[in-house]
Amino acid sequence: MGVDRLKIILKPILDIGPNILSAVTSDLLDVANLRNSWGKTIVNQLDSYKDNDIMQHIAWQVTGDKKYLENYYGNQIQGADIREYINTGRKFRIDRVYVAERELQRSRIGGVCSFKE
Repeated sequence: MGVDRLKIILKPILDIGPNILSAVTSDLLDVANLRNSWGKTIVNQLDSYKDNDIMQHIAWQVTGDKKYLENYYGNQIQGADIREYINTGRKFRIDRVYVAERELQRSRIGGVCSFKE
């Protein structure tokens, strides 16, 4: 299947723009040949995505610049630190402990296999 035919099939998804990458695998950049266009858009608009971990991760994938990984993991560490008391203070049941599991899966195994909302 050619890239042009794939873009026709994926048009409803592609119309959403780079924000769709938080819901689908980031391989979409390469499969639909969007790394140059969407990748540059993400890197250029990264100030508006400052707290968006997936966009930080994709910016690192596109550029190879480790500063994006530093921001990405720094955001996760700060979020975990903020939630530490909630997760360890015995205020909630253990099944309510939150970690950024989607982003951990994405960065460790290359995609999201399951998560709870």
